[in-house]
Amino acid sequence: MRQSTLLLVAVAVMACVGGAFADSAYILASKSILNNYLVENMDITIQYSLFNIGEGAASSIQLLDYFPQEGFNIVAGSTSAKWDHLAAGANVTHLVVVRPLSHGRYNFTFGQVSYLETADASDPVVALTSAPGVQQIYPFNDYDRQYASHILQWAVFAVATAVLVGGPAFLYLGSRAKYVAVAAEEKNRKQR
Repeated sequence: MRQSTLLLVAVAVMACVGGAFADSAYILASKSILNNYLVENMDITIQYSLFNIGEGAASSIQLLDYFPQEGFNIVAGSTSAKWDHLAAGANVTHLVVVRPLSHGRYNFTFGQVSYLETADASDPVVALTSAPGVQQIYPFNDYDRQYASHILQWAVFAVATAVLVGGPAFLYLGSRAKYVAVAAEEKNRKQR
């Protein structure tokens, strides 16, 4: 939703400006976190989306981002990426998977995108991605307590319930069978 709103605003601005960017590339970049819950020692997937809304192709595109080594391990992907060109109206995505080493609040800042807006440009245009902002990374124990399957706890509950319900039921059925047998004998004696 946020990406589409950003894209819609950028397209509206470009329509108002008109021919100022004719035959040149204009890249919109977003950075988003794909996980619903951010938990220490569990993977977090970060997606970078680049949209060329200009009239021309962008070239020599570079994406750079940073995650501190003392706070995150990079599990998959890279915090930098390069593309030779991005055609007008095209888009590209890049994923990186990181694992936070501790819990607490972390500010997920913007990434940096640089590109040449025309084929004959010599100075790259530097743009920034959107920033997800400050996010809470939850302790693993809290997450596990709330979302784990708790199989051991359910097994103990089932055994305790079986003992508490099954014990009296077994005693009742045993005594009932005894009284039914006695009642049947008395009925047989009366009929004779």
